[in-house]
Amino acid sequence: MDTSQKGMLENKLRVMWIIWGAMVASLVIYIVICNLIGDQIRRPMGPGFPLVLLRNILFGIGIVALIATHFIRKFILGKPSGGPGSVSTSQPGPSDPAKIYAKYTTAMIISLALCESVGICGLVLFFLGGSFQTMYTFMIISAAGMFYYRPKREEIEALSREY
Repeated sequence: MDTSQKGMLENKLRVMWIIWGAMVASLVIYIVICNLIGDQIRRPMGPGFPLVLLRNILFGIGIVALIATHFIRKFILGKPSGGPGSVSTSQPGPSDPAKIYAKYTTAMIISLALCESVGICGLVLFFLGGSFQTMYTFMIISAAGMFYYRPKREEIEALSREY
């Protein structure tokens, strides 16, 4: 990797870290809002509302979103998903570093958005009468996914070498 590519890598990583930081900060903002004014905003739905069922459905959606994130990310980056009998049908990737960074940024933003959706499920559940503990659980799962899919220099350098 020459000097100009390293400079471009630094700039792109800086932008990606800003995006990542903003998405993590939004989770913190959700938690702060719930703690400060959540009791005034919350509207418990009543005794007949299937809150436990809704919580379980949203947990399922969150788990599916996190699992799907892995495969969507692999698809965008042009890597086979792996597993027995899998055949890579992806075309050779771009050789231009700008296109590689664009693919990586797209994959990262989609991954982070799917992880953020788990936290939003917890926020919605909280506003429908769920507990703080449930909301925190969703937020922690969301934050863990965001941490796992954070921008990584090694990943983008490996992509650059592959193409």
